[in-house]
Amino acid sequence: MKILDIPTTLTDFPPEQAWVLEMINVILIEVLGAIAENERNKIRARQREGIVAAKKKNVRFGRPPKSLPQNWQKILEEVRCGNKKPVEAVRKLGISRSYFYKLYSDN
Repeated sequence: MKILDIPTTLTDFPPEQAWVLEMINVILIEVLGAIAENERNKIRARQREGIVAAKKKNVRFGRPPKSLPQNWQKILEEVRCGNKKPVEAVRKLGISRSYFYKLYSDN
């Protein structure tokens, strides 16, 4: 196995000393893996700290909420009374079916 970032893997050893090369490579890979894992944990901790600080400042995360369609209340009442089917309401409002049902369940 040859890894370009690990120079010892590119070195040629005599066949009787191949076990030495393999042992060195295994140790190097373990050390580099531990360093990478440690760095990733530091990144996650910093990210958590940043999120907590932002929430203390009332920073909003995620997509901004959409506003309700203009005639939403009127059409919602018609759907609830049974005068209009949800498919008709979706067409009339000009919104997607999934957004309609999200609004419907929220109200």
